[in-house]
Amino acid sequence: MRHMAPQLSDGRQVPGKLVLALQRCLVATMDDAGWSTLGYATETTDIIETTHRLRRSMNWNDPDYPERVFNVIERIMAEAEPAVFDAVIEVAGLKPWLEQNDPAFFAQLFGDSTHDGIEELTEHPAVGNVPELSRHARRIRTGLESDPEQAIGAAKELLETVMKTILEDPAARGDVPGLIKRVQARLGLDGSSDARGRILSKLSQVVVGVAEIRNTSGTGHGRVGSSEPDAALARLAVDSAVTASRFLLDLSAAQDRAT
Repeated sequence: MRHMAPQLSDGRQVPGKLVLALQRCLVATMDDAGWSTLGYATETTDIIETTHRLRRSMNWNDPDYPERVFNVIERIMAEAEPAVFDAVIEVAGLKPWLEQNDPAFFAQLFGDSTHDGIEELTEHPAVGNVPELSRHARRIRTGLESDPEQAIGAAKELLETVMKTILEDPAARGDVPGLIKRVQARLGLDGSSDARGRILSKLSQVVVGVAEIRNTSGTGHGRVGSSEPDAALARLAVDSAVTASRFLLDLSAAQDRAT
């Protein structure tokens, strides 16, 4: 039974949740070649090879294998140089694995700028009181953790709501490419060759791209035979939608102040 908080060889403590996340990642991803690669890449071969029953329990699917992985991690922290633990995390691919398989746990350990960006967007002064944005934000937050299709669909809807808000036309019709063209015209940037116009021209491609991701991977279409999108694709769509929305709202607010 463990009683002391995990710590590195120089005495610094390591969050127990980080150790747990690394153990889960290693249990899920390692095979014989993986352990060898990790050992050679981080100079921990001696620790890996002398950890009692590690490879045997893995190859025989013994129930004590997860505990043996804990043993390896604890020995690396206690016996290797402190920087080696960070190298193990990197070589094991902990961050991308955790973001893909447990986004909520990833956010606890490494922070989640996506959630912060969504909150800032819903409070943007150019938005005013638009309850739909809060509902889109809630669906995105929930979807990123448990339903990537929902997050992607809500990201596209968030963009549409932002563009209709800028146009001051809640009933505006048309697809996303049509809406972004109207927004460009509203902001006086259609055909503009200055820096803002060039940025918005590229950004409009991002906006359309989010809509295309939604068409192939988000909610809103009764597709057949499609696979569920992964968390990484959902986060890409959400981050793109939030960045584009914030930029458009900032331009709109600047225009209002100038008039």
